Amino acid sequence: MSKNSRIEDSADKFIRYKNIASLQNYILVDSEKIFVEVRVKLENGDWEASTYLQSDERFPIPALGIELELPAVYEGVSFLVEKG
Repeated sequence: MSKNSRIEDSADKFIRYKNIASLQNYILVDSEKIFVEVRVKLENGDWEASTYLQSDERFPIPALGIELELPAVYEGVSFLVEKG
């Protein structure tokens, strides 16, 4: 997700998607910094969110029973450095 789509992806789209019965995970991958948010649908239908940052090496995708490595997800990505 980019800075411009962050609100749309994390709020508006999620509100629409979370009611899909088969959706078990909603994963947001930031395109401007190393940041991943994994939302997991609980048995009672509520959603729980966990965030993973540069200091984390891996993050889970529970519905698939796997973990991905953050460095692999961001391989080849160059981040722009804003001048202040």
